Amino acid sequence: TDPLTAIRYQIVVMYMLLAANTLAALVAAWLAERTLFDHAHRLRPLPAEGTSP
Repeated sequence: TDPLTAIRYQIVVMYMLLAANTLAALVAAWLAERTLFDHAHRLRPLPAEGTSP
């Protein structure tokens, strides 16, 4: 096959990986924000070790 076609496929795969990594980072940041901050955007206190939340 044409080498230019292979290059195009590699570029598409690289953009797919970039999109997947970006989406994973955004979801992780969103979940961390929901866990660490309350509705007024204040930092939630972390529970002491050995206690249940």
